[in-house]
Amino acid sequence: MRRIYTLLSALLAVLILNTFETQAAPLTYYELYIGGTQVSSGGLSSIRGRGIKGKISYNPKTKTLTLNNANISMVRGINGISNTGIDDLIINLIGENEINALGVSGIILNANTIITGEGSLRVTSDYHSGIYIQPNTTLTISGGTVEVKGKTGISGFDGIRGEKLVVTDATLKATGSPYGSLCNLTSLTLGGGCQIISPEGASFSSELHFVNQNGTRIITQVLITKPKEQTPPESEPVVTDKEQIPVQKEQISVDKEETAPVVTEPVATDEKQAVTE
Repeated sequence: MRRIYTLLSALLAVLILNTFETQAAPLTYYELYIGGTQVSSGGLSSIRGRGIKGKISYNPKTKTLTLNNANISMVRGINGISNTGIDDLIINLIGENEINALGVSGIILNANTIITGEGSLRVTSDYHSGIYIQPNTTLTISGGTVEVKGKTGISGFDGIRGEKLVVTDATLKATGSPYGSLCNLTSLTLGGGCQIISPEGASFSSELHFVNQNGTRIITQVLITKPKEQTPPESEPVVTDKEQIPVQKEQISVDKEETAPVVTEPVATDEKQAVTE
């Protein structure tokens, strides 16, 4: 009996010690903030915080932040997502996601970041960039649909410090008024068949560092995606018979109305302004 009691006491001591060590284990904090809350090992499967709705999780092994029908609406002065140092962070989109920021950028990137997935992401800032790219940082959008709105849509610091944007196999809608929809960028690289669809004739200038139309900075929506494939017209069925029946073709004359040429006036925009955080 005494022997059993001794064994039970030893087992209980081991359990208490293990419990104490588990509780005392320090948390690991990552260089990633969601709505002002720093991501830690204490809540990777379900990141919670003020202004956060939906499901948000982070996998440190794959460096993947997953937004699953998430809504991040912050008080003034707090970014929705801030990548302060996780290089090649992946933001995986599932369902419809939204970030709303007041007084600051919706997303700010200090390290290379990839936005991908089958879902969508809408980012809005009332005062700064929808997405702000710090110097020597690349944002790659390689899947899903991303819509960005702000004083600038997607912007770097000044466009001469390695702020790069890559869009491939994705749809990007960027609006930035009054300073530029896609501006202050060192380069804009399009892949996977993506093109600037609208405004018509718009292009990126590596000298001006923004998307422009005849040298004028674009502040309306810039749409980048794959062009829709043109469906060839259906051919009329060919009817064959032993005897060919002659068909009288009537020629119908149609008067062509001359239309007056449409003259568009250039829209006055602000001079180039570098947006800083």
